[in-house]
Amino acid sequence: MAAQSGNSAVQGVGDTDMRENLHGMSNNAFKDIEKLESDLWEAADNLRDNSKLTSSDYFMPVLGVIFLRHAANRFDAAHWQIEADQASGKMPKRKVLPDDYIARRSLYFPENGLPRVRMPFYCS
Repeated sequence: MAAQSGNSAVQGVGDTDMRENLHGMSNNAFKDIEKLESDLWEAADNLRDNSKLTSSDYFMPVLGVIFLRHAANRFDAAHWQIEADQASGKMPKRKVLPDDYIARRSLYFPENGLPRVRMPFYCS
């Protein structure tokens, strides 16, 4: 299967480098994302072709990692938004509550509940 090109899989929410939306991203960021997408497709093709595993053997762990990454990105985006809202006075400077994250369409992770080791949004 050929690698898909373009930015359809990118949501513009990611690590600190990726706070800008898609319109503000540089060409290098797009190239890095396209390379990552190509590498992922190549790895998937390799797994299908050179492994005795069927997709039903590995789809749940892969989907779990994808979901965890998405949840971590949403949490980070909500955290940045909460910080910005508190700094601008849109939100009172108080202890942040789980409902503050939920109101920003994010899962709330307690301090020890979110994996602190981050996968890079794009590879170099």
